Amino acid sequence: MNRAYLENVAFIDCEWPEKIYEEEHMKDEDIKLTFKELETIYRDSKQNMQRHGDYSRAGKFYYREMEMKRKGSDSRKKRIWLELYNLLAGYGEKPERTAISALVTILAFAFIYWSISCLHYPEDVHTALEKAVSSLYFSFVTFTTLGLGDIHPVNSLGRSLVCCEAVIGAFLIALFVVVFARKMMR
Repeated sequence: MNRAYLENVAFIDCEWPEKIYEEEHMKDEDIKLTFKELETIYRDSKQNMQRHGDYSRAGKFYYREMEMKRKGSDSRKKRIWLELYNLLAGYGEKPERTAISALVTILAFAFIYWSISCLHYPEDVHTALEKAVSSLYFSFVTFTTLGLGDIHPVNSLGRSLVCCEAVIGAFLIALFVVVFARKMMR
């Protein structure tokens, strides 16, 4: 596919592997392609699928294009950002990753709040289980930036954690909306 001109070719009822042949065999002597060349092949394939209305397959080619962009990047900083984008949202193609990241964040902060005892609980909360459930509730409320006042941090460490979770929550909610909307618009 690396030297083929496929702009006006329609692929109908084709089964595509997860990775194209050129990527699977990029180190073979007779192929020898760079990540930049593979990125271009995936981009051209993505654009071809978009022109023919196959947005599902276009999304899969876009994902592979971004993988080649990350692997072929000369900048360490860019590779790290692309890896983070992949981890959190699958390059904008996998909203379930963002939802899982949100859930993990809520659970992790709930555990931290509970384990370091940095919250003031209501008078009727006494047992460890009640405190764990209240910590989970507080973490969810903080993540969604609702900020209800029935439970609140009692020290500067608790306040710092609340600020961090609120910022992470706002970011992940916005990312989820963008990624989900992008998937639904096609």
